[in-house]
Amino acid sequence: MALPNSNHFVVHDGKIQRSSTEDHIKWCVRSVLSMQKGELLTDMNLGADLMQLMFRRDSPKLREEIKSRIHFALKNYEPRVELEETEIVPDESEPSLLSVKVKYRIKETKRLEMVRVLL
Repeated sequence: MALPNSNHFVVHDGKIQRSSTEDHIKWCVRSVLSMQKGELLTDMNLGADLMQLMFRRDSPKLREEIKSRIHFALKNYEPRVELEETEIVPDESEPSLLSVKVKYRIKETKRLEMVRVLL
């Protein structure tokens, strides 16, 4: 998902906008984590496929599956980052959902970033 030069773009409020490298990487990480395999016809394996795990009963096995899918997706589809930590806890506002915080380090700048998804 990385672009070959410094002209990075993201979609914000339905509009394509220029972005910093950090913002572009965050957008790409969110995209990879939210996509389901088979969703993109040009690469049928792109995505973490997390939607399949939504609404499953919380368990150590489920949490390991989530971590494994995130690790695999970022390793293979966002080479500009190194996964630092994946924290999974019940969501504060909706305890039946899991809050997944993904901390990653941008290789080029060594900057630590975080995205959050709900399952």
